Amino acid sequence: MVKDKIICLVGESGSGKTTVCQELEKQGYNIIKSYTTRKPRYEGEYGHTFVDEEEWMKGKDLTNGLGMGSKNSSLIAYTYFAGHHYWMTKEQFEGKGTSIYIVDIGGVKTLKQNKPEATKVVVIYLASTETVRLNRMKERTLAQMIDPKPEELFKAGEIAMARIKHDREAFKDLQYNFLIDAENSIDSVVNSMKVIIK
Repeated sequence: MVKDKIICLVGESGSGKTTVCQELEKQGYNIIKSYTTRKPRYEGEYGHTFVDEEEWMKGKDLTNGLGMGSKNSSLIAYTYFAGHHYWMTKEQFEGKGTSIYIVDIGGVKTLKQNKPEATKVVVIYLASTETVRLNRMKERTLAQMIDPKPEELFKAGEIAMARIKHDREAFKDLQYNFLIDAENSIDSVVNSMKVIIK
């Protein structure tokens, strides 16, 4: 019998995952905000609980010395990317019905391996073209700048292109249960999510 359901929301950078989760959270859905040792990209960045490396070392005690995936371990999903740790714990979803989790492919794999037997995992892929995603990333970066200089604009473009190139490789072997066209309006994407969740 399924007790809890985790909706893994995956998609390349700029596909709209954060915006979708913000809308669903407003409507009362439980959003799992992964812990990370990465620094926030800007003040008030949504979607993570930011901790330092020392906190991660303490967090490893969540495994009770048994290792992730052990019956008594609280650490349930983990990924290491660009020099930073990302993880979630059982407490973030157990007993909460349906939860939504923005996660990368590595995190999906560890979650499926270590989830409690009674927990169902569903993977939804937000699909969008590289051109649309590149423009979204540039706009997002510009929105955080006050009177940007030409060199800052160039740097923002470089960072966005680096993410596009990384995602080409990272998403080659993606396996998912449902695909949503992320170039539709935010209302349409959110409604599609709600239909799948039900």
